Amino acid sequence: MVTLDALAAGDADWLAGFLLGSSWPYHAGVIDEDEVADRLRQGYYDGPDVVTLIVSDGSRRIGLARVEDLDDDSPTFDLRIGAEHRGQGHGSAALRELTRWVFDTHDVERFEGTTRQDNVAMRSAFRSIGFVKEAHYRRGWPTPDGRLLDAIGYAMLRVDWETGTSTPVAWDDEPRDDGVPDGPSPTGWMTRALRPVPPRSVDATRHGRITQSSVTA
Repeated sequence: MVTLDALAAGDADWLAGFLLGSSWPYHAGVIDEDEVADRLRQGYYDGPDVVTLIVSDGSRRIGLARVEDLDDDSPTFDLRIGAEHRGQGHGSAALRELTRWVFDTHDVERFEGTTRQDNVAMRSAFRSIGFVKEAHYRRGWPTPDGRLLDAIGYAMLRVDWETGTSTPVAWDDEPRDDGVPDGPSPTGWMTRALRPVPPRSVDATRHGRITQSSVTA
């Protein structure tokens, strides 16, 4: 059974060992021990709108989840499973518990994440617990080797989480020349506009709302 526990001050050595001890093929850049220490001092892992949780399976610490923008109505996250624990379904289980934690402990309407198009495990984890694909940012994810891959955005609505339903995206609402939408929304659910896509940055980790969500499960 996967559980989540808050990262504590005494976990600094474990955090550095975890981040430096595995490869992260779907995350941009490489960090070293000094950078981990700097991030801890600067509140990157724990702050007014940031919480970092250790993912455990029984007595084993197998992953890390960092949730940010908790003061916003739609927080985002970064989820990592250690290399030796991948391919065992822990990514989907951790995402389910993380989603439960967010909606149980914070008054937010949405929970969202964006991943690289070739991160099949993460995309499967999103779909397995009911996240809906909401965005496809073409060539929106720069890779360390200079490629530009697509970034895919998924989200869970509180109402869907609480009712076990799935609200579809109104993809058919593009206006015609006369200003009338191409076709009616199948549910009439859309009441708030999607956020505009910010200009692409060279660093995918700072690409507006594009937060790297990585599971190799």
